[in-house]
Amino acid sequence: MAGEAGADTSAALRAETLQRIALLRWGAVILSLVMVRMQSPAPVSTTATLALGVAMAAYNVPLLFSRRLPARYVNAVAIASVAADFLVCTGWVLLTANDEFATTYVVYMVVALETSVVFQWKGTRAFIAAFVPAFAVIWYLRSSVFHFDYVAGSHLFRTGIVALMAVLTGSITSASEARRHLFPSPAMTSSAAANPLR
Repeated sequence: MAGEAGADTSAALRAETLQRIALLRWGAVILSLVMVRMQSPAPVSTTATLALGVAMAAYNVPLLFSRRLPARYVNAVAIASVAADFLVCTGWVLLTANDEFATTYVVYMVVALETSVVFQWKGTRAFIAAFVPAFAVIWYLRSSVFHFDYVAGSHLFRTGIVALMAVLTGSITSASEARRHLFPSPAMTSSAAANPLR
């Protein structure tokens, strides 16, 4: 059936995207392990920060073989990988909340981009829904635990810039996906012609 063929194609493309992201994720793993030694001030817990980097490396290994996944499992694995990245990045930002300049929030931009690329607008909405309250809690902890002054403008700006990254990426990837459906590639067209009963 045409619907099944389209679903299989979407799953294959998503699996390929997951595998590409897995290759790039090694950069984040290496950076996290290096920065934990270079961060100033040191994270709240160096051990916990290292553990997050090791955890990311552990779940990234099977994702290197995403293209071998059966189509029916691809979506669930994609959701799990994005959720894991979000949790790890939230952990990093929490563990470096003792930094006066709070620059580690930029890691959320990478997750925003990843989520929007993998899931288009659905990913954008889900990311923003998770990010806004999580980031608000982090800013609350910075004020209540580390006694930094709460600066509403800074909080709003950082929240807005990360959300804008998610929206821009979601818009671009959704438009790209729409064009793919309107103008299928020659390879997809020839595959459909070769399998008229699907």
